[in-house]
Amino acid sequence: MRHRCCALLAVVVVALCASPAAAAYDPQAGSRAVVTPAGPHVLAEWYETFLEMPAAINPAFGTGEDPCVRFGPGDKLLSAISFGEVTCTAELGTVLNTGASHFCSTFDPPNSPFYAVGRREQRSCAQAVSPETGVRVTVDGHTVDIFRPQFTSFSPQTTVQLPADNVFGAEAQTATITAYGWHANVRNLRLGRHLITTEIDVDGDTYAFDHFINIVPRGHSDDDN
Repeated sequence: MRHRCCALLAVVVVALCASPAAAAYDPQAGSRAVVTPAGPHVLAEWYETFLEMPAAINPAFGTGEDPCVRFGPGDKLLSAISFGEVTCTAELGTVLNTGASHFCSTFDPPNSPFYAVGRREQRSCAQAVSPETGVRVTVDGHTVDIFRPQFTSFSPQTTVQLPADNVFGAEAQTATITAYGWHANVRNLRLGRHLITTEIDVDGDTYAFDHFINIVPRGHSDDDN
């Protein structure tokens, strides 16, 4: 069983053609980029997608080499997996979601700190295994502290189909998971190249993850890895 302490460090989720939302913070008035809290459902969709993806092609929990993975209804979401530095290309109007989170499940061994069954038990477990003491998002040089209640969310308890080819040492099975973490949406990015950096504080250390996003006109969304 692979330890999942950093299962979702600095994952960027890009929602294509997402609906507009009220601005919570304007990090760069000239670019009109805004940072807003993200809801729990994208978090659930992210985990469902990557837990069900075979390890051979899975960039988050396996050996997949392509960090830009589309998911969600109609493949309108794009996740740029970054445990270092990654570049993706996305169309104008994209919404990027980044942060850090952890989950507990029924497919972990019963003696694992990540094992829990009921919805309440999984929520408590996911929060207990989250060691972060700070999370910040910097958009083109302007920083937002997202380690605050409005950016904190639990996913709904989610059913996943764990494949035989998984990195957790578990049998293929139907399982439930619940995730907990801090997430923000970065909206209204203009055409051009943007740098979104997520910094995460854990045990006195700070880990920085860079995401370079090339925003192009609609109809030109080929990924540039």
